[in-house]
Amino acid sequence: MKQKSIFLLAVILLISCQKEEPVSPASEKMYSYVYNGAYSISDIHLYAGQKGEIKTVTETEVQKFFLASFDHLGIQKIIIDLEKDSLYEVSSNLKQAYKIAVKNDSVFYLNRGEGKQPLFGGVLNGDRDSYSYCQCFYFYRYQDEYTRVTSSGSVLGYLTYEDNFAMENLKYIGEDYSFTSPEEMKNKNDAVCWVNVQYRLNKVQNKVRR
Repeated sequence: MKQKSIFLLAVILLISCQKEEPVSPASEKMYSYVYNGAYSISDIHLYAGQKGEIKTVTETEVQKFFLASFDHLGIQKIIIDLEKDSLYEVSSNLKQAYKIAVKNDSVFYLNRGEGKQPLFGGVLNGDRDSYSYCQCFYFYRYQDEYTRVTSSGSVLGYLTYEDNFAMENLKYIGEDYSFTSPEEMKNKNDAVCWVNVQYRLNKVQNKVRR
């Protein structure tokens, strides 16, 4: 009878060891996150008209520049690999890799080019259960009596004044209409606008079979 009890105990222990269990946080080096539909506007900046006057606008008002709302994140999944210091954006069949550094739970993009500082990209919460992913929407317009040139889109990370007035993407037929400062905005319809958005992503729970 005693031998039968020992055998049953061994079987129970074997079955319990085969159950799926969460990976121990201490052993994790790679984290996957998906967008949960929540986002927040960090800040909105609009310089418009002659000499680039600063305008105060709401999220609804500024969306007319982008012809889209900010609630959609065109990325299926984000993977952060702390062992390789890498972040991967996964979308459909595309997987884009970025070199990163993590300091005090803040994520910074590296290798942005010569002379450029690391770019703030988001925040991992303390237990790595969620990630706040930063993206910046931009809109530039040069418009005088004869020419209208616009450029708009979104880029990863949190962009500043220096980042936006350094972008040289207002070009048309070989001519550069970019602004390097508000003082270079000479026309009433000139505009430089950017919106920093934070998207909330939840961790995908990984399971391992023991």
